[in-house]
Amino acid sequence: MQIMPLRPPTPLVLKAQFPEAPPRPNDTHPPLPTEQSLDEPSRESNEVDLVQKSLDTIETIQKRFEGLKTTFAWPSHLDFELDGEVVSVSTNGSSEPKLTPPKLAYTNRNTPLHAYNEALNRLLVQLDAVESWGELEIRERRKCVVSMVEAEAARVERGWKAMWEAGKDDIQDDEGYGGEEQQ
Repeated sequence: MQIMPLRPPTPLVLKAQFPEAPPRPNDTHPPLPTEQSLDEPSRESNEVDLVQKSLDTIETIQKRFEGLKTTFAWPSHLDFELDGEVVSVSTNGSSEPKLTPPKLAYTNRNTPLHAYNEALNRLLVQLDAVESWGELEIRERRKCVVSMVEAEAARVERGWKAMWEAGKDDIQDDEGYGGEEQQ
C-alpha cells in the first residue's frame, strides 16, 4: 500500500466541502473585512445610482405635473348628471359648494377635466412606484410631490363643485342642456 503525502486542501476544495451557511436573521453584526465581497465598491456605486435614478424619476414626474397644471384650462361649461338628465352650468361663477353636487357627467364638454384628473391620478401611481432604497431624501421628496399633486386634485374638485353651486340656480329645463355645446 502506497501512502500519499498529505497536502492542505485548496480553497476551492474547502469551499465545496464546507459551503458558507446562509446568513441568519439574528446576525446583526456587519461582516468582517475578510468576509466582504471583492465587489463592495461596485455595490455601493450601484446603490448610489439607484438612489439618483429614483430622485431623477421624482423630478421628471414633478415636471410633468407642473406642465399639466400650467396647460390645464377649464371648459366654458361643465355637464352634470342630475336625476338621469345631463345639465350644463357655466364655469364663470365661483363660490364654495354648500350641498353635495351631482356626479360630473362623462360628456365631450367635460373631457378636459376628466383627462386632467386621470393624468393627476397617473402621476400619483408613478410616484407610488418610485423605490426609496431606504433613503430619507427620496421619501421626503416623493412625499412633497405627492402633496402637490393631491392638492391640485383637491383644488380641481372644489372648483367643479363650486361651479355647480354657482350655476345650479341658472339651470333651466329648456332644451340645450343635454350636454351639447352651446354657442
